[in-house]
Amino acid sequence: MISVKALCVGREAGTGKESVDSVVLQEGKGIEGDASMETGLLHVLSFDEIKALRRGGTLVKFGAFGENIVIDGMDWDAFEEGERLRLGETLLEIVKAEARPTIGIERRGSLFVPRVAVSARVLTGGELRVGEEVHEG
Repeated sequence: MISVKALCVGREAGTGKESVDSVVLQEGKGIEGDASMETGLLHVLSFDEIKALRRGGTLVKFGAFGENIVIDGMDWDAFEEGERLRLGETLLEIVKAEARPTIGIERRGSLFVPRVAVSARVLTGGELRVGEEVHEG
C-alpha cells in the first residue's frame, strides 16, 4: 500500500518544518499555514530517501529537507511532470520531477540532498492525514 508517511509544516521561512498529523491543502496554494504557500508548490519526498540516511546512522527527522509530504511505497523513478496523485480526498499534479544521477542520498558539504526531488501543485484541496492512501491518477 502506498501511503502518506508524514506531513510537515513550516510556519516561518527558514525555520525548518515540523511534523504534524493532518493539514489542509488549498487549491493552487499548498498547505494552509505553511510559509511556502506563496510559491503555490508542495515539496514531496519518498520515505526511501529518509530510510537510506537512517540506515547509515544519520538521525533524520521528518521535515529536515523542507518537504511537506513524505510518501512511502511509491516508485519514484517512474514520475513524470503532469502526473497526478490522489492523496485521500486531495489531488496533486507533479510539476517538477527531478531525478539526480546519484544513488540514494547525496552529500554536498554538510548538506544532504535527496536523489529525487518532486514539486507538486494542489488541484483539489481538502484535509489530508498521515496514513492516507495514495493513488496515481
